[in-house]
Amino acid sequence: GKITGQTGVFYDYCSLPQRKRNAEEESLFQYQLPGMHMLYVSDRSLVLVLPDTPEGRSGTRPYIDRGWCFFEFCVALAYERIANLDEGNVNRLARRVPQNHEE
Repeated sequence: GKITGQTGVFYDYCSLPQRKRNAEEESLFQYQLPGMHMLYVSDRSLVLVLPDTPEGRSGTRPYIDRGWCFFEFCVALAYERIANLDEGNVNRLARRVPQNHEE
């Protein structure tokens, strides 16, 4: 869907304090965590999935094998919020995710 009016960008990794967090960052992180799912289910949000690891980066787990990435991807997929689902790598990931509890 098209978002009208104000537009914001939430870039997951950079928008929340990562580890090691100081006390203030930890407080902010804990405050934001309970509402994170709203970014992936709201009809006012679109999710852009960037599953590829940058060239030259080694020792990182594949996108779909990371817990939070997998959760966020599945939620956005279930709520049809993924803006770039037609891209090859994103579409291949989507086909790997079971679509119902029987699969």
